[in-house]
Parts: sequence; C-alpha cells; structure tokens
Amino acid sequence: AECEYGLKKASVNNGKSIRWDSDFKHFKFDEKIDDSLHKWAARRSFDLFIADIGRRRLNHWTPIALGWLHNSRYEMRFYSRLFASDDGRNYQRPGNNPED
Repeated sequence: AECEYGLKKASVNNGKSIRWDSDFKHFKFDEKIDDSLHKWAARRSFDLFIADIGRRRLNHWTPIALGWLHNSRYEMRFYSRLFASDDGRNYQRPGNNPED
C-alpha cells in the first residue's frame, strides 16, 4: 500500500504497518492484537449479518451458545436477542429453512 501523510510518503508491504507519527516507521503487523479498526469491522459485519435475513444464510457468524454468535475470521463473538430463541426459529441457514 502507498501511504501519504502530509508531505511524507511511504510504501508498506504485506504483513507490515506504519506509524502515523513524525518518524513514519514500519513495523510488523500483529494479527493477534485487536485494534479499534478490527473491532469496528467485526461489529459492522455482525450488525449487517443480523439486519438482513439474506446475510444470515452466510456461514461466517455461527451460533456458539444461546444468543451468542462467533466469527472465526475476527475471533470475536457478539450477542443477539434474535438468536436467543430456544427453538432456533430465528436462525436461518440453507437447509434449515422450509422455503429452501
């Protein structure tokens, strides 16, 4: 990626990150650390998944407990009252829906 901040420019390769302070240093990107962008992206993915029944047919958010769903890509989990139903009526997956 090409980064530009004011008059400074830098090129950042895969697996690297850059500091946006005065020294513009490169460092290895640690995928195991959750930053605010990672948390925002996970929450946005979850909110879109919950908001649209068509998206609920995708397999990226999986139920792990009553009302709790997990995403292995983000390694995060969120709760939704929509999925807290004892009988699972609200959970739509291909093959589970009588309309399929």
